[in-house]
Amino acid sequence: MFVVGALAAGPVAALDPQRMVTQYTHRVWTIGFDGLGSSALSITQSPDGYLLFGAQDGIYRFNGERFQRWQPWARTPRSIRFVNSMLFARDGSLYLSLRDGLARYRDGKLFFFKEQLIEPSLFEDARNTIWIGYLGYEGGHNEICHVDGDRVICRGTADGALCSYGLDAAPSPQGGVLSFGKEGVCRLSRSGRESRLDYPGGRSMGYARVTWDRAGRVYAMLRSTNQDFNLETDGLGWKPISSSQKIEDGRTFFKDREGALWIGTYHSGLWRVVNGKAEHFTHADGLSSNNIASIFEDREGSIWVATTQGIDQFRAPRIVRFAAQEGLSGDRPANLFVTTSGDLWVPNVNGVDAFRAGHLLTPAPRGSSRPVVLSLAQDSHGRTWSLVGGVGVFYGNERTPVRNDQLVPLQYPKDLAATPDGSVWTGSIRKDRAAREGTLVQMRAGRVVAAFPTPESVDRAEIHKLASDGGIGVWVGLENHGALIFRNGRFSSLALPANTNVEGIAPIKPGSAWMSTMDGLYYVTTRGAARRIGVADGLPCEAFPGVTATSTGDLWLKSDCGLLHIARRELDRFMNNESARLRADQIDAADGAPIDEFSNHPVETPDGRIWFSNFTALFMVDSGAGSAPGRPIPAFVDDILADGKSLLATKGRRSPTRPRRIEINFSGTDFDRPDRLEFRYELSRGRQLWRGETKGRSVSFTDLGPGRYRFMVVACENGIRCSRTPAAQTFDIPPTFVQTWMFKVAMAFLAAFAAWAAYRIWLRQVTIDVQRRTEARLGERERIARDLHDTLLQGFQGLLLRIQGVANSLPREDHLRAGLEGALNRGEQIIVEGRDRVRELRVDENGLPEILRKFVDDASLDCDVEIDLEIEGIPRDLRGGIATEIGQIAREALSNACRHADASRIVLTVEFGPRQLSVRIADDGKGMSTQRSHPDATAHFGLSGMRERAERLKASLAIDSAPGRGTEISLSLSSSVAYSPNSGAMAGLLDRAGDLFDRTWSRLQKRSSDMEPSP
Repeated sequence: MFVVGALAAGPVAALDPQRMVTQYTHRVWTIGFDGLGSSALSITQSPDGYLLFGAQDGIYRFNGERFQRWQPWARTPRSIRFVNSMLFARDGSLYLSLRDGLARYRDGKLFFFKEQLIEPSLFEDARNTIWIGYLGYEGGHNEICHVDGDRVICRGTADGALCSYGLDAAPSPQGGVLSFGKEGVCRLSRSGRESRLDYPGGRSMGYARVTWDRAGRVYAMLRSTNQDFNLETDGLGWKPISSSQKIEDGRTFFKDREGALWIGTYHSGLWRVVNGKAEHFTHADGLSSNNIASIFEDREGSIWVATTQGIDQFRAPRIVRFAAQEGLSGDRPANLFVTTSGDLWVPNVNGVDAFRAGHLLTPAPRGSSRPVVLSLAQDSHGRTWSLVGGVGVFYGNERTPVRNDQLVPLQYPKDLAATPDGSVWTGSIRKDRAAREGTLVQMRAGRVVAAFPTPESVDRAEIHKLASDGGIGVWVGLENHGALIFRNGRFSSLALPANTNVEGIAPIKPGSAWMSTMDGLYYVTTRGAARRIGVADGLPCEAFPGVTATSTGDLWLKSDCGLLHIARRELDRFMNNESARLRADQIDAADGAPIDEFSNHPVETPDGRIWFSNFTALFMVDSGAGSAPGRPIPAFVDDILADGKSLLATKGRRSPTRPRRIEINFSGTDFDRPDRLEFRYELSRGRQLWRGETKGRSVSFTDLGPGRYRFMVVACENGIRCSRTPAAQTFDIPPTFVQTWMFKVAMAFLAAFAAWAAYRIWLRQVTIDVQRRTEARLGERERIARDLHDTLLQGFQGLLLRIQGVANSLPREDHLRAGLEGALNRGEQIIVEGRDRVRELRVDENGLPEILRKFVDDASLDCDVEIDLEIEGIPRDLRGGIATEIGQIAREALSNACRHADASRIVLTVEFGPRQLSVRIADDGKGMSTQRSHPDATAHFGLSGMRERAERLKASLAIDSAPGRGTEISLSLSSSVAYSPNSGAMAGLLDRAGDLFDRTWSRLQKRSSDMEPSP
C-alpha cells in the first residue's frame, strides 16, 4: 500500500499557492552538458548559497550557469560515489549518505564512520543531533541511529525498541523523533520514552519516505508489500490526503513553503498536489526524465528536481500567464478593466473573465451573452458600459444598447473612457463620406449626448486611444496623427510628431500624461511641451504598445523587449536632470514576459498587481515573485589557475615562477536570472591596479610580474542589486632568480663595476698617452742635453782653452791680453750657465719633495723673501718625468713671485691625496689681473709655459689673483696619472684595486707598436 500522510497536532488549513505548475518558469540541464557528468541522486544548498548535487560519480557544485566537480578535501583511498542524501548541519559539517556508509566533511577533512550503513537517511533535530532513519540492514539494532562524535550509536529491538528495520525518520511535532519501521511508527520522546503507532489496517510497509514543513507537520509516503497504493495523513492517528488523481509509483516527495506537495515517481514524472487538486508534469511537457530521484526547494523558493537524465528548475516568475489552459474562457483577452470594487474584468472572445485578489473567479460573477467584448468602463455612478466589436456600445451589463438619437455610427467604436462628470467617451468612424472621419462621442445616462469630429488640422483622423485627464478633459490618441486634448467642447493640439500613432495613454495629473508609441515614450503636457525618451536616454528599446502609471507614481511599459518597470524616484531623478540616463528594470522572456509588439492598455488592481494582455493571453506581474528587491547577490572566487594549475588547492596559493597566464574563475549565486549578472573585478599589486567589468565568469591576465596580488569581485544584477561585500582572494607569484632583489643588486654592482672598469681602461689609455709623450719629451731632452754637452759646450771649452793659450803668450801689460782675459771670464760664465741649462734638461731621479726643496733653497738665495715648503700626506713615488715637470712649473712660479710679486712671504704646498696630487704656490704680494697678458716669454716660458706643461701632463692649472690680494697658482693631477703603480699599499683600497686591474689589463693587452722604452 502506498500512503502519503501527515502527522500534525491538529487541523491546519492548507496554503493556497497562486500558480499552476504550467505557470512556473522551467529550465533544464541534461547530463553531458554544462559540466554535469552523471545523474544526481540528492540536492542540498550550502551555507554560502551554492547548490550541491550528490551524483553517482561524486558531488557537483552549481553556480547558476555551470556544474563543477566539488571535492574540497584531499584525496582519500575511499572514493565518494552514489551520494544518496546530503545534510548541512548547523555547525557547518556536511554529512554524506553513501551507498556503503556515512561520511562527514568538516574543517577541510573528510571522515568516514566505521559503522556499516547502507544509504542512510539523515536529519538534524532541534538539539543539533544528527539522526539516521534508514539503516539498510536486518538485526537487533536497526530501528534508528544517531551520531555521537566520531561514532554512530544505534538502537533496536535488542535494546527494547518497539520498532524494527527503520525505513526513514523525522522530527516529531510533539518533540522527539519519529522512526518509520516496517510495522508502524515509533515516537521516541526527549525523555527517552517510546510509543508505537501501527499503520492503518495493521499493514506492513516495505518503503517509506517522509518530509515535513516549517510548521512541524510530517508527511509520509508509504508502500505496502502488496503494491496497493493510496494517500494518507496522520495527526496522532492517520488521515488521508485527498487528491484528484491516483498517484502511483512514488519515489520521493517534498512539501514546499507555499504548501504544495511535490511527488516524484519512478516512471510517471512529477506530480504537484494543491488543496487536493493534482497537476501532472512529464517528459512530454519538457521534464528531463520521468524517473525522479530527489526534489529540493532553495532559499529563493525555486523547486529543483533531479532526474536520471538531468536537473530541472521550477521558478515562480515575476509574470504569471493565464490562458484557456489556466481557466480563461478563451484565448483572446481584450482591453482590461478594473471595477470600482477592485475586481479585474477581462473581456474575451467567449465572454468576460473576472479576477479578484489575483485569483480567477470560476464561474465569473457576471456572465456575457455577447461575443468579442473589446472594452469595458464604469461611469461615476457605477454603471457598466460595454464595447462589442461590430455591434456597438451597450449600457448596463450589455443588456441595453446605448440610445443614439444623433445617429452617430457606433458599429465600429474605438476604446472607452469615463470622466468624473458621469460621461463615457468613445471614438467612432463615419463611413458615409468618401474618406473616413473620426468622431469623439460623448455618452451619459445610457444615451449619446454629443459628437465632435476631429479637426481638419489632423485630417479628420480616426481616434485610436482615449483616457481621462482626471478632470473634465479627455486625452485623444489619433491614428498616425499624434494626439489631442479635448476640453470644454474643443480640441487642442499637442507637441507630438505629426505621423505618430499613440498606442497607450497614462494620465499623471490634469494637464500631463505619458504616451507610448512604437517610436518612443513621450511625456506630454497641455502647455505644448513633449519630451521623447528612448534608447539614447538609457531604455533598452523604444517600441511601446502600452503604458500605465501606478498609484505610487511608478511607470510600467509593455515593449518589444519585454516589460519595463521604472520607479517613481528614478523618473523624478531623470526628469530633473536632462543629462541623466534612465534606468529601467527589464522583465523579459525568462521572467515570463511576452516579447512582441502587441498589448492593450496595462492596468493596476488595488492589490498592486499589474495586468496586461497581448490579445492571445493574460499576464499578471507578481511583485512578490522572483528575487526579493535589494537582496544582495553573493559573489565567490571559485578558482585561480596559473597555466592551468589551481592555486587555491596549493599551500600559500603560490604560483609557479613566470606564469604565462593567470585565469581567475568567479561566480554569483543567483539562480533566478544568472544571465543578468555582471561582475566588477579588481586586481591589485601594491600601487598597480587592473579594473574591469564582464558578464562572463572568468578573466585572464598574461605575463604578470612577481609579487603578492589581491583579486576582488562584486556580482551585480542589472547594475542595481550587488554583493554586500566583494569576494576576495590573494595569491603570490614568486620571482625567478633574475627577478629577485639579490639579482638586481648584483646587476647594479656589475653595472657599476663595468662602468668603473671602462673608466679605468679610459684612464689607463690617457695615462699611457701622457707617459708616452712625457717619456718621448724627456728622452728628447736627454738627447739634446747630451748633444749640447758633447758638442757645443765641449767646443766652447776647447775654444776657451785656445784663447787662454793665446792670452798667456801676450805680455801682462798688453792691453790686448786684458781684453782677452775679460772675454775668457765671460765665456766661462756662459759655459756655467749652459751646463746649468743642460742639467735642467736631464730627468731628475729624486722625488718631488727633494726637487721642490732644492728649488726653494735656490730661490731663497736669489730673492730676499721668506719661502716655506709644506708637505701634506704621505709622499708617494711618481711616474717617470712627472716630478721633473711639476718641479719646473713650481720653479717658474717661484721665480715669477720673487721677481714681480713684491711679496714678503711665499708658501709652496704639496698635497699627496688619495684621488689627486695638488701643488699650490701662494704669495702675499701685490697681485695681478688674470686677464692681463705677460709678454716676458723668454723668462723660462712664463705663465704660458706653465700652462703648456700642465696640458701635457693632463693636469689642471688654476691662477687666482687680483690687484692687492696676492696670487695663488694651483696645479692638480689625477692620482692614476701622477702616482706610480709601485708607490706602496698606503694609497687606499680603491687605488690598489685599480692598479691590479691595470696590471691585469696590461697582461691581456698587447703593447702598442709605437711604445718605445726610454733611452
